[in-house]
Amino acid sequence: LNDPTSSISQTIDSGKGNFRQPLRIIRNFLYATASEGPIFCYALGADSESSQYFKPKLIWRYGQTKGRGEQTNSQGLLINEPSFDLHKPRCFFINDNDIISLSSLSGQLLWRYQSPLRFSTPALYWNGNVLAATEKQTLLVIDSESGQLKKEYPLPFVPSCPLTIDDKYLYLGGSQGEIACFEIGSTPFE
Repeated sequence: LNDPTSSISQTIDSGKGNFRQPLRIIRNFLYATASEGPIFCYALGADSESSQYFKPKLIWRYGQTKGRGEQTNSQGLLINEPSFDLHKPRCFFINDNDIISLSSLSGQLLWRYQSPLRFSTPALYWNGNVLAATEKQTLLVIDSESGQLKKEYPLPFVPSCPLTIDDKYLYLGGSQGEIACFEIGSTPFE
């Protein structure tokens, strides 16, 4: 690791809060989500052929916040971390209690799912679906192509941390130390 104090190639100021979500790099693009809602996409590449540093260049910014401040659930968890479909260039995230689908290359809005329920977790893309838990102890399953609600499932508690999924199971964590595991199968939510 080079000395960070002497090897900084560029700093970025979003002007919109701070970056408290993990930065994501996918196919030479850096995605950053500000705590107050906007998501930024930067292209990574050298600024000239002789440059040894990679300099982020802003490609697009999306954020339509209604001035509510940080995008958090009742436990203070930031819920606007993006989730990506790596087979198609698109991402999904929660912004002002809507699930948003954007083209991850252009930032173009593909669809918006407006929910009457407040979300308790970030949106999670999985196998053609977008999953998000609500503070009313439900799991919403949204079709990733159309943005339509496919199914709603009751949960044993309100999840207070991001959903985690593997090949067979969906894991939820609650604010009282609960952990639940659900078998999802290979063709989920049909």
